[in-house]
Amino acid sequence: MDNDTERRGKPSVWAKFGEANAILAGDALQALAFKVAANAPRNVAEIVAALGAAGVGVVQGQVEDLKREGGTDGASSGPAPVPVEVVDFVYTHKTADLFVAAATMGGYAGGGDASSVGKLRTFALNLGLAFQYEDDLLDGDSPFPKEKTESLVHETTAAAIAALAGLPGDTSFLKALAEKLVNRKV
Repeated sequence: MDNDTERRGKPSVWAKFGEANAILAGDALQALAFKVAANAPRNVAEIVAALGAAGVGVVQGQVEDLKREGGTDGASSGPAPVPVEVVDFVYTHKTADLFVAAATMGGYAGGGDASSVGKLRTFALNLGLAFQYEDDLLDGDSPFPKEKTESLVHETTAAAIAALAGLPGDTSFLKALAEKLVNRKV
């Protein structure tokens, strides 16, 4: 949507295979996600609902992001300063909603209770935000000064790790995943 020809150092799908094939690939992947979700071992309705909510959220966040960049509202003068609440909305929806869906779907598929799924949701929301802030640092396009963005990466990473407290089982993999986001290179 932003016409970037690369993502994390590799050609973007549309740049490599063409715009039509990129759209079709996205459509196919979304359909496949629902097919897989419908075959979950338990809590199928909750899993499919979480997947659908993420899909809608990503679209909402992307629409707002395109507006900010002058992509859908007719503006051509370039991006204007972005209010913090708009950044929060965009990052929550275009990025963190996918993390939330993955974590909650896994929690539901594993038979987690409401408390555990809630903790996973909080973990994933903060992990998704940390991922996006770190992505901004890597791309050099944060709407905030570098020091604030670095602080946000650390704050949201710490909040993600804190949300793991009290979850059943070994959460060391999730903690390590969150810590790996800080100062990543890609």
